[in-house]
Amino acid sequence: MAVFVFSDEDLRHDEIKQFVLGRYVSSNYAAWRIFGYEIHLSSPSVFHLNVHLQKRQLVYFTEKNARQVIENPKGTTLTAFFKLCSVDEFAATLIYPEVPEYYTYNNNNWKRRSHGTELDNWPGVSRKNVIGRVYNIHPTKQEIFLRMLLHVVTGPKSFADLRTVDGIICATYREACLRRGLLLNDDHLHRTLAEASNCKLPWQMRRLFCSILIHCNPSNPLNLWESFRQSLSKDIQTNLALRDGNDDVYNEALIDMDRHIRRYVIRGLSEFHLPTPVHHEAPLDVEYMSEKNYNIAELTETITRDEPRLLPEQREIYNEIIDSVRLNQGKLFFLNAPGGTGKTFVINLILAKLRAERRIAIACASSGIAATLLQGGRTAHSAFKLPMDIGKKDNPKCNIDRSSSRAILLRECSLFIWDEATMSNKAICKL
Repeated sequence: MAVFVFSDEDLRHDEIKQFVLGRYVSSNYAAWRIFGYEIHLSSPSVFHLNVHLQKRQLVYFTEKNARQVIENPKGTTLTAFFKLCSVDEFAATLIYPEVPEYYTYNNNNWKRRSHGTELDNWPGVSRKNVIGRVYNIHPTKQEIFLRMLLHVVTGPKSFADLRTVDGIICATYREACLRRGLLLNDDHLHRTLAEASNCKLPWQMRRLFCSILIHCNPSNPLNLWESFRQSLSKDIQTNLALRDGNDDVYNEALIDMDRHIRRYVIRGLSEFHLPTPVHHEAPLDVEYMSEKNYNIAELTETITRDEPRLLPEQREIYNEIIDSVRLNQGKLFFLNAPGGTGKTFVINLILAKLRAERRIAIACASSGIAATLLQGGRTAHSAFKLPMDIGKKDNPKCNIDRSSSRAILLRECSLFIWDEATMSNKAICKL
């Protein structure tokens, strides 16, 4: 390896001279050049193909030509493909990604290749080794179903032809994919939700349902909702004291999921063709309900099982904290013990005891991993809406409106538990 340094200041900023002066030509490279072999080669070439919904292609315009562009939008490789299939018999035998092998795209039109390997059965048609690659689509977008159809439907002359299956024009591209058997069934997702309904709280099931919508691309989200909407809204039904199957109950469950999913998907549940919830002026706060709606029977069973297992020191702090809450003394406790001595065990038992008495006890931790070990735990940033850059702000504030449901929840809370509090930024103590 040779290392060289340019002393001339001008050369340091001249990349061309740097390349020429620093270039080393070996005997192998010289021989390769003498024989005229290719230095760079890309084979096969790749041709990108547009995919878009009807009249949804990307166009560029200015103030002067806006009306003209709207009335006569520029064509794309997809719209040109439809025109080609209408006039070219051979093109009608191809699917969209195969077109670049036999045609070139110029001036918004596909034309047969003049060079390449001629086909025996089709005079005037030549083939070249070119890969047609349709642009990728996010699984949550409706264009994904259009893209799937373009890979199986030969010779479509319009968008309607892509939706036509056995002579029937489907209402959506997704329906056409279902009729063609291009979509997997959702049996595994049904089993997931069925299992979750046996061990998860309704609000936890709603979070799982949202995760399935965002990450698992279910074939029929509406069927999933209709199959499990009772389990997804059980806590709302209990708190509203309404009969099973009431539309108001389902609407509240949809509102909760719509709020959660809008953090990741702008259009919310409508992105997945689920019923659009009716938002009203005084929505039911599901987060507040989840803190008041723990299963008392399960909590009592936990207390009965675990209280006798407390060690003397554990029982001492356990009783002192419980008594302080019951007497409304407003004390501050710091529990310090080595790892593996049962801190989490004691904390979860305290939470169960207070929640069994219909008190609100909020458990949080400085890290997400620690929060998962606490019953109903969450991160401190989530519980108190702490700013992410709290250490950089001169006057940090929690993003909680005093009239919000979160503020009401915090005011009614009987006990805050903060695991790994010493790992937090010291600025939090000044809030």
